[in-house]
Amino acid sequence: MHLRRFVLGLSATSIAVAFACSSEPAADDIGTGDAGAGSDAAPAPTPTTNPPDATPPSPVVPPAVTFSYRPSWKGVKSVAVVGAFGLTTDWKQPLVTLVDDGTGTFTGSAPTLANGHYTYLFQVLGDDAAGAAKAATFPRFALDPTEAAFVACPTTAPTFSDQAANPCSELTVPRGAKPVMFHVRGVVRAHGAPIADYLVEIERDEKTSHHSFADRTTTLADGTFDLLVAQGTYRLEVLHPTFYTKTDVQRATPETYAAVRRSVSSPFLVDMDRQLNAAEVSYDGYAAMTPRGSATLPTTFTFAAPPMGAEVHAAIYPPRTTVADPVWVAPSGTETSDVFDGGFNTKHGDGGVVPDASYLWGTESAYPAPKAGGVSWTAQSMVYPVKW
Repeated sequence: MHLRRFVLGLSATSIAVAFACSSEPAADDIGTGDAGAGSDAAPAPTPTTNPPDATPPSPVVPPAVTFSYRPSWKGVKSVAVVGAFGLTTDWKQPLVTLVDDGTGTFTGSAPTLANGHYTYLFQVLGDDAAGAAKAATFPRFALDPTEAAFVACPTTAPTFSDQAANPCSELTVPRGAKPVMFHVRGVVRAHGAPIADYLVEIERDEKTSHHSFADRTTTLADGTFDLLVAQGTYRLEVLHPTFYTKTDVQRATPETYAAVRRSVSSPFLVDMDRQLNAAEVSYDGYAAMTPRGSATLPTTFTFAAPPMGAEVHAAIYPPRTTVADPVWVAPSGTETSDVFDGGFNTKHGDGGVVPDASYLWGTESAYPAPKAGGVSWTAQSMVYPVKW
């Protein structure tokens, strides 16, 4: 609100008179007339000064908080910020919807936020790799890859899990210096040759929390990829090009693909630019995999020998169309068979097999990290159905 400046008790005319009466005598009058030295005449009045009115300081308004997300994949239609901001709409409605600035970077400023700490995620829709039917609406929640700070998501967050501490990004207001970003680079190969169009996801994977999506890209013609993230611990998932368009059940003939469904890296620290050792995604062992369809207990799972230097084991996944966390895993080794007695042995399994329920099974091959340093890769085969 603008304050009108005014002078107390004086009109414009009286101000002029006051300044006229307070003027000093002319130089040729000094020492002459009735007002000379020793005169009893009253001294000239002291000029009246009226200090300007004090203007109260303007309230300090914190700057708007700007969010920015640059997805490294094609087909994003919208990006919104959801989180815990002390509002009745927390996690239900976006705090702000970001707008593409024309370069593929989505930005937007939030309403003024008081100093403090806030938990948030990006809600992203769209991915061309999801196929024509789902490309515009393919959903995911993403951590802010430009933000190093994170906390466990609250129970009201859409990614909260009572089985794993999924992380959310943490915003601090006022914001400090812009975080330093680092490159994570690598190459994907099939039978030793670079391969294009594989999907590469980068996930935050701290010891205190579950792995969680931050960004993704697609390998180029030379098999390479390049992702930018703030400091932290991450892992990579290299996914078959059909990963978003088909379920594991729909990939009913894995032998026609001669490839794994995904390959997952071990966690690695990013505090500088990282060049990772190659991920191998070919798999020629499907012909050796049995059983397929019905089985009896105990069941012997057979599969191909692991690649040189790798270890392999069988795994059973719950009755779903897409692989989830395994309910049973065999010990890793170099043998080409594992025996299952019907009982589950992971925290994701409850008891044992349910008759006539259709489970999925496959192999997981662990490739050790190179001696010079780097990450180890675990290649997960495509799967076959099995029921007892």
